[in-house]
Amino acid sequence: MSSVSRTDQRIAQAARRDAERDGRSFSEPLHERVMAGVRVAAPPAPIPLRRSPLWLTAVAAALVLAAVPVLTYWMHRPHGPQEAGKGHAPIPAATIPSPSPQAYALLDTASRELRQRAAQWQGALAENQWAGLDHDLKNAAQFLLGRLPTSPPDHP
Repeated sequence: MSSVSRTDQRIAQAARRDAERDGRSFSEPLHERVMAGVRVAAPPAPIPLRRSPLWLTAVAAALVLAAVPVLTYWMHRPHGPQEAGKGHAPIPAATIPSPSPQAYALLDTASRELRQRAAQWQGALAENQWAGLDHDLKNAAQFLLGRLPTSPPDHP
């Protein structure tokens, strides 16, 4: 006898007991139709996962244990120019070209222009900060008044 048929028998017995307790008659054909529909609609049984071999788990654990000290050393190793024999030699100051006076003038002009635009934008934002407040207040008032009861509740 399969587990499905045992389950069906338990369900049928429970349905018969409920029908007898309620004073109704139990309909075997109806019960069979319902159970047939349930069997068709039932999802397939889950596929059991295969157990991974023990050696695979042991190899994975060994790799993790070996990687932890290596990563810890790598993250805490010294960085930057203080590392002996590594990196580039510093560039001598004499080889770095100095900016031309035209570059300084261009930077000053751009800086002034940006400050003027920022001041204009701040002024425009300040002017329009409260622009829609009256409309928003009207909408909020209508919303709240629409939620208030206009007549007392009827008490029976």
